Amino acid sequence: MYSACDIAKYVIILANKYNDEITQLKLQKLLYYVQGTYLGAGGYAVFDDEMLAWKHGPVVHAVWQQYKDCGKEQLQADVSDISLEPFDKEIIEEIYKRYRTFTTKELVDKTHSETPWINARDDNDIITKESIKDYFSENVFSYEQVFGNIPIVDVLPAEDYDPDEDSWYDEWKEQRVNDRKAV
Repeated sequence: MYSACDIAKYVIILANKYNDEITQLKLQKLLYYVQGTYLGAGGYAVFDDEMLAWKHGPVVHAVWQQYKDCGKEQLQADVSDISLEPFDKEIIEEIYKRYRTFTTKELVDKTHSETPWINARDDNDIITKESIKDYFSENVFSYEQVFGNIPIVDVLPAEDYDPDEDSWYDEWKEQRVNDRKAV
C-alpha cells in the first residue's frame, strides 16, 4: 500500500505526460476514482489515507496540504521520487486514461451523485473505504470490467467503445499468469 501523496504525484506525472490540465480539485477527484477502482475491482485499498467529503467532493487531506498553495495552477511533481511498482503504475495509468477527459466540474458533479460522498456528508464527513468498495463493486466496477473487454466509463456510449483499445489487458493477464507459473 502506498501513501495518497505518492499516488497523487504519479497522477500529476500522467497528466503532464498527456498534456492535460491537472489542478488540486481535479487531482482529488481522480484519487477517489483510483481508490474506488482498487477497492471495487481488487478488494483492497491502494492507499490508507482517509477520504473526506468536502463541499466540492472527495478530498485526501494530506494531498490537499501538500498542494494547497497551488490554488488553481497546473500541478507539477518530481519524477525521481516515485516508488510505485510497475504493475500499479499500469493500472493507475489505465484508470487515469478513463477519467482524463472529464472536466473538473464533471468530476465534481459525478462524485456528488455517488452514494459514498452523499452518505458521508450526512454522517461524519469521512468517506469510508467500505462505502467506496460497496459502491464501486456494486455499481461501477467488476474484475471483468477492469480486465475484460467491457467499458468501465459509464458515460461512454456503447457505439464509441472499441474493445481493441482494451485488448492489451488480455495479453497482460496471460503474461501475469505465465510469470507466476515460472516462479
